[in-house]
Amino acid sequence: MSSRTSNEVARENDVAGCLHFTYEELKEATDGFNMKPLNLGGRKLGEGGFGPVFLGKLKFTEVAIKILRNVPKGDKAAATLATEQFLTEVKVLTRFRHPNLVTLIGFSNSANWKCLIYEYLPNGTLEDALEIGLQNPSGNTAENRSNKRISLPWMCRLSIATDTARGLAYLHTADKKNQLVHRDVKSANVLLDLSFRAKVGDFGLARPLEEDKDERKTVRVVGTSGYIPPEYYRGVITTKMDTFGFGVILLELISGMPSYDPRRTPKDLITYMEGDMDKGNPSILCTKVDEHAGDWPSESFVGLFTIAKDCVEPKLEPRPEIAHIFPKLEDLMTNSATLYTEQENYKHQRKPLQ
Repeated sequence: MSSRTSNEVARENDVAGCLHFTYEELKEATDGFNMKPLNLGGRKLGEGGFGPVFLGKLKFTEVAIKILRNVPKGDKAAATLATEQFLTEVKVLTRFRHPNLVTLIGFSNSANWKCLIYEYLPNGTLEDALEIGLQNPSGNTAENRSNKRISLPWMCRLSIATDTARGLAYLHTADKKNQLVHRDVKSANVLLDLSFRAKVGDFGLARPLEEDKDERKTVRVVGTSGYIPPEYYRGVITTKMDTFGFGVILLELISGMPSYDPRRTPKDLITYMEGDMDKGNPSILCTKVDEHAGDWPSESFVGLFTIAKDCVEPKLEPRPEIAHIFPKLEDLMTNSATLYTEQENYKHQRKPLQ
């Protein structure tokens, strides 16, 4: 465990609101960057496009430490891109702070060593939660949390959708002159804290729109297949690009299926779901609802389907902004909370006597 306190670290802070760490401190915090998985007594939480992620133990908190993977020598283009993404992440998360955005605690930056230190979110990514279930929390630290997995109930999924939309809406509207586009909205970049509150993360590809413009152009298409809207392949970047990716997340929350599955026909989730979305018949739609979510009230899943369908609209013009979608999700959340309470009360009343 690193012995330095947060106040001591802060004295060396060279980015507003962000702490600077040395290699030695992070090595100590991660037990020498122990590569064993967390459930086997190591410190490795996972592996992303950026590089490996470790659980770190600082004196003042547990953190997630994401290390920039070494770029092959001589590959200047890859090195430049990696550094650009690293700096973008630091700039975005020190400037934009919100309860539904992952908090960047600090960073380490030298010629041969770069990493980012975030708040530790014990329930991992939404992608993993949908695929293998959530950890059943039985304590507040990594060691005493149970290995038992639980599925995401439907009300929790709706809450995650609302949290994610709130975070993205803030990202798009916080700076009226330079709206920020995430450009890689996907379930792997939505993380869950101990209370299942969702936070948007991974801002390495984020780009601001030019002042007083609704879009910008790019010649380099980045992002994740299955979440990319048609106009992006033409080089068009707008905030509605994030709306599209968010719509795919909604379909994942409803169906429990991944955005792309080579074993599925059709392989991409939008095409797989769109026929039923067009029909709009609740009895047909419910055949695509993830059974592990429990008994969705028809009003709730049809409402979420409708929002998802609007978000994955292939044409840019009619596709809504996240800022317009968010209030609809809040209303759906409020109405569904009443239905959820009634549902739980009914279950309790029917529980057999012991």
